[in-house]
Amino acid sequence: MFRKQVQNIHLLFVALTLQCASSTISMTDHCGSTITVLGDRLLSQTSQFYVDNLDCTLVLTTPSNYNTIVLDFEWVDIEQGPTGTCYDYLEVYAGPEVRYDKLGLTACGQSLERYEMNSPGTSFTLRFVTNFTVVRQGFSLIVTSYNKAVDESCSDNNEYYCNNFRCIDESLLCDCKDNCVNNHDEEDCDIVCETTSVASSKGVWQRYQIVIIAILIIAL
Repeated sequence: MFRKQVQNIHLLFVALTLQCASSTISMTDHCGSTITVLGDRLLSQTSQFYVDNLDCTLVLTTPSNYNTIVLDFEWVDIEQGPTGTCYDYLEVYAGPEVRYDKLGLTACGQSLERYEMNSPGTSFTLRFVTNFTVVRQGFSLIVTSYNKAVDESCSDNNEYYCNNFRCIDESLLCDCKDNCVNNHDEEDCDIVCETTSVASSKGVWQRYQIVIIAILIIAL
């Protein structure tokens, strides 16, 4: 009986953890890595606040059947000085390395909500740097691979036309992420989505707390 209960707890933990992981990527959990993205939410970290003395680089690339990535900044909360100097910052580069062209973005403060960037090729490189003083909540981006539409239609039957000359994978419909960047993929959906903002999003860490609480309840 006890062994069966432990097995059930383990299965619940794995299922809930995978559910969280499938929709959200933590940058600081993948420093130095290359990730292929179809349409995900990228958070700076899973905890509520990022850590000091961080220098984290992450490469985002499209699947082989897509040719462009769009970064859509949902919110940014990165330490900034009173004169506008970025004490901590997020940099975005075109291509698969930091040495490639920087796209003129050094993000900090809270000034980039709903800001959009499109890759000139099939990859972006992000670099997140923090100092040793104040820490804040970081950032949340929607990262989506897409193809440019021709004649307002998609060439692949498994793609969805966003009504803005972009074609995304149809699996991204109604997933509580604005992958089209004009919210076309989230219209007429029978689903209730959580609000995503600096004030309401305290990170994926809350979801892991729910997992732990659920495990303890079942164990009792």
